[in-house]
Amino acid sequence: TSWEDARRIVREAEFGAAGMCFCRHQREHLGEKCSKGAPLEGICISLGKGARFLARRGFMEEKSTEELLAILDTARKFNLTHVTDNIREEPSFICSCCSCCCELMAGIQSGFPDGVGKTPFLAEVNKDACTLCGKCIKVCNAACIEAIKEEKAVRVDERICLGCGACIDSCMQNALYLVERQ
Repeated sequence: TSWEDARRIVREAEFGAAGMCFCRHQREHLGEKCSKGAPLEGICISLGKGARFLARRGFMEEKSTEELLAILDTARKFNLTHVTDNIREEPSFICSCCSCCCELMAGIQSGFPDGVGKTPFLAEVNKDACTLCGKCIKVCNAACIEAIKEEKAVRVDERICLGCGACIDSCMQNALYLVERQ
């Protein structure tokens, strides 16, 4: 889910709550930390009836729309990828996923690129503007960007790219942008 879509989903939700990231919590129990330094607490969002249930039981904390939008902004600062369930009418969660802890991203990186829904966009590289700094490669949570040394270029694997846009802000040369997926 793109940042813009995640914001729309939050605005349309009748109730929202936020809580701990299960994946980063699991890694913490294994003695590992998120390489991006992403937050553990209050970063994953639940919406609708499921959020009401989780808030009533004390697993998540009820949040206003503005507080949920601020969580999405925080996730963007850490170049996290938003993943939601595939329910068009009423999504029930928005996770803010990193490449090192997230179970969903691990599946994609292990060769299952269709494991999560993708946006109608793809990241594309302006090869003339790209300086091969590699920042986009480091922040891509789906591991779909690679350097092709022979071509002195960076390439986005369209089969894997989620179109989330997490890589866009990392490029100081503005060589990355989103285009519509075919």
